[in-house]
Amino acid sequence: MTQKRRRAPTSPIERANRKTDKEFIAEYLQPENKTSPSTWVTEWVHPKTDARYKLSLSTPTNLSEDEVQACFDLIEETSREDYENSAGKWNPEKKFKEMKSPELRYVIVKDNAKRIRGFTSFMPTYEEGEPVVYCYEIHLKPELHGYQHPLPPFLQMAPPANHLESLC
Repeated sequence: MTQKRRRAPTSPIERANRKTDKEFIAEYLQPENKTSPSTWVTEWVHPKTDARYKLSLSTPTNLSEDEVQACFDLIEETSREDYENSAGKWNPEKKFKEMKSPELRYVIVKDNAKRIRGFTSFMPTYEEGEPVVYCYEIHLKPELHGYQHPLPPFLQMAPPANHLESLC
């Protein structure tokens, strides 16, 4: 019996979503041309406390159940009230399902005790027929609020919507 060959990705979004975490970092966050204003960092030092934080990129399938739960708990801690006041209300089952979407990428921020202190999740996708990098969530523990931390520059480094085709 012959195996079917996997169809080659045809769209820039599909190509981006098929990359491993390591390939995604190498191609989009540490490109050889180094023309982006900043590059991927794996450590951030808090400017007031000198506490060190580790950053990692991961798809939901590469996160442990404990890590997914910690991210969910952070969403609940920082945003449950906002969800409850919205039209869609707070729906834990729906949120967990969304968090495990295979095309999502997470940037996880952990302290030295390896506890999750913040994260952002994003997805290369299409919106109204245009390729975009859609940011789903940014959640930070209070000690990270109000400081220039690596998450906003990271989002600037992700493939910009108007250049996604050339980057993918």
